[in-house]
Amino acid sequence: DAFAAHQPSGGAERHFKGVAACLADGASCSREAQQASQISVINFLEDYYSTPETWDVKTAATRVFRSLNAWLHHHDRHLNTGHDGLLTTFSAIVMKGATAHCFHVGDSRIYRLRGGKLQQLSRDHTHGSGAQRRLVRALGLDSHLDMDYQALSLAEGDLWLLTSDGLHEHLDNRVMAAQLANAGDNLESSAKQLVDQAYDNGSQDNISCLLLRIDQLPRQDLDDYHRRLTAS
Repeated sequence: DAFAAHQPSGGAERHFKGVAACLADGASCSREAQQASQISVINFLEDYYSTPETWDVKTAATRVFRSLNAWLHHHDRHLNTGHDGLLTTFSAIVMKGATAHCFHVGDSRIYRLRGGKLQQLSRDHTHGSGAQRRLVRALGLDSHLDMDYQALSLAEGDLWLLTSDGLHEHLDNRVMAAQLANAGDNLESSAKQLVDQAYDNGSQDNISCLLLRIDQLPRQDLDDYHRRLTAS
């Protein structure tokens, strides 16, 4: 697993690009799983913040993901590794203005806690169950990347959660919601408690958990107004 978040210190970069957080879980079938997840997280953040300011979030992130997927897939084909190459799930949130732009492929997950209710916002791209469960979509799996995208309104007090399957396969929504409702100001401690609970419940996988809370929102920008108008 690998995860990271970046909140630009400069006002201009934060205004044009927002705050980004992402989590990747290298496919267990791959001997290069750790490399795949780390490369994807590092390259996504570096490349996204290097895109032109004139590109909107969806355009910038989508182009970065396509480039990253092409590189990972080419690595597999070049080494003739099949499904033993650079494959990883990827979940990302870019928070710009009053909008959360969510990108997702694989079986890591994006959740939101609002008003005490925990909602899973992503869907797992898997087939089968138990030991027969396998990824049907992932970064690096195919030359064509089919990535889920949705734009959602942010609200002050929202708590956003990114998880790898090592956590959410061993904790149900009720348990996670109860833990997050008492998160307080120490989000790192709450994340660690969720990880420890998953281990206590028998998880033997790598476990990652990333929490983000919306304390204050900037004024809505033109993209926010446009999204609200087109969604009406």
